[in-house]
Amino acid sequence: MKNILFIAPYAFPAWGYGGPPRINHDLAIHLTKAGNKVEFYTTDALSEKRNFKATETIQNITIKRFKNINNWLAWNYKIFVPIGFARALKANIKRFDFVFLSDFRNYQNIIAFRFCQKYKIPYCLAAYGSIPIPHGLKKYIKQVIDAIWTKRMVAGASFLLGQTEHEKKLYCKYQADQSRCKIFPLGINLKYFKQSKINTRLFRKKYDIKSYKNIILYIGRINRLKGIDFLIKSMPEIIKLIPDAQLLIIGRDDGYYLKTLQNMIVNLKLKMYVKIIGPLYETDNYPAYKIAKIFVFMPRHYEETSLACLASLALGTPVITNHQSSIPFLNKYKAGYEISHDKDIYIKKLISILKNHKLNNEMGNNGKKLIKNVFDISRVGKLLEQYIKEVLHE
Repeated sequence: MKNILFIAPYAFPAWGYGGPPRINHDLAIHLTKAGNKVEFYTTDALSEKRNFKATETIQNITIKRFKNINNWLAWNYKIFVPIGFARALKANIKRFDFVFLSDFRNYQNIIAFRFCQKYKIPYCLAAYGSIPIPHGLKKYIKQVIDAIWTKRMVAGASFLLGQTEHEKKLYCKYQADQSRCKIFPLGINLKYFKQSKINTRLFRKKYDIKSYKNIILYIGRINRLKGIDFLIKSMPEIIKLIPDAQLLIIGRDDGYYLKTLQNMIVNLKLKMYVKIIGPLYETDNYPAYKIAKIFVFMPRHYEETSLACLASLALGTPVITNHQSSIPFLNKYKAGYEISHDKDIYIKKLISILKNHKLNNEMGNNGKKLIKNVFDISRVGKLLEQYIKEVLHE
């Protein structure tokens, strides 16, 4: 049995922060079932509100939460500064055999990698698509972090987990050698998607989408970088060919972009064809996947694999995405299309799926096979176990 520590800015059940909280929790469950003792050091980030449970044990995993200096900064800008984290980590890090650092540049990782190096505790780093530097104020903050700490953090990691070949190459920009960069698919726990009944009829009625047969679905944060405007601006051409098509957008507003999209919908006269219904998490959004004919994600910048895309495939709905959000083997399994960020190509591929019922069903079934064969948490979890054992010379 090994003592393994996960360090992350957010953890169970902070689903509003996207895929990493769910992925890390499922990996921790797998490691626990394999006979290891797993703990989380995280913050009290939950949503607009804090999580006031400082310590709790879920499925034999101990989660310790440290209070953020400001929850508004955490929720709106992903700036996490947990009070007492450094002191607690210094006092306890020697208890652990291995440390798993989640995301790329954050306060916890900066503190943790230095303690790991000081006390010779091996650690890995899972960036989860957070390596690219965005524009705006964050650009300068991240450049400062890179100049002082990032290369040292990357250099000291026992291994670096990349979802795609592209993410592996990004690590190399920080002087990581290829031998330590490992392909690590996002893990999906298939049991979450094996519900006996998903009430699509009630979902349609609740959100007034009962008259539309060809639902095009997006689930994710409402943010300019996600490329939602690209999806909306494509709708006039789509509805000329498929009049009962509707774009359904589900997700939380990052605080500044929702109004822009609403104005765009009005200006393009698309109020009947584009619906934004706000955030839904976990099983609450499963009916949306089931009623959709296609899931679409066309981000502006590199995010690597989207967990929402994988959830869609697990529930039998094909996916169209771009190279900025690559899904390994998507094209090979014929479970959808990974394309360039081109409007004409996007519309052509979308129409081909919506107009061909047989193709739609085949892609849906192929998506389930892809998830089972590549992204199933038992396979991904065993991969992480193997990497850790190699480091610990077991």
